[in-house]
Amino acid sequence: ISLEAYEQVYRASLHFQNQKLDAIYRFLVLGFAAGPSVTQMLGNPYVAQIFELNRKVSNESHQFREFIRFSRLENQVLFSVIEPKCQVLTLVAPHFADRMPSENWMLIDKLRKQAVVHPADRPFFLTSVSQEELSHMDSLKESGDSYTQLWKAFFESVAVEARANYRCQRNLLPLWYRKNMTEFTG
Repeated sequence: ISLEAYEQVYRASLHFQNQKLDAIYRFLVLGFAAGPSVTQMLGNPYVAQIFELNRKVSNESHQFREFIRFSRLENQVLFSVIEPKCQVLTLVAPHFADRMPSENWMLIDKLRKQAVVHPADRPFFLTSVSQEELSHMDSLKESGDSYTQLWKAFFESVAVEARANYRCQRNLLPLWYRKNMTEFTG
């Protein structure tokens, strides 16, 4: 159909909604009939639904690119455990691969038991994670490291107590992101 339609369908398929498959199917049927202009037919309920699913997944991946915090293990591997609503690992991994190409790092999706593993100076890959590995990572995360201490010190040092506005902070940084951010843990 078009590259734009492909990208919209791919991102819509990463959403957690159960009815996404029917919407994708009907969008594709319409797309093969209408061609590349299908992405502009927002009056069609299936196109509008794909547009909305795509938007929600894109927004969540954008938020996680900003809110992911890494911790360092004893073997110098950076890791982060997240709990996104949508499957955003494959969308956020290229961002970190581009910015940290010479680092060993892992992003772990706790809800789906998946991980993106990036060996230093090599491409990243997606793999599954067992429950034992997840609990081991959680125990390592609790021990703390210098990166965790740096994030907490930064958060405390830039805060101006007289200008604290917790309602605005909750609006810009929803509470459900905070459980994975080192500034708000412990």
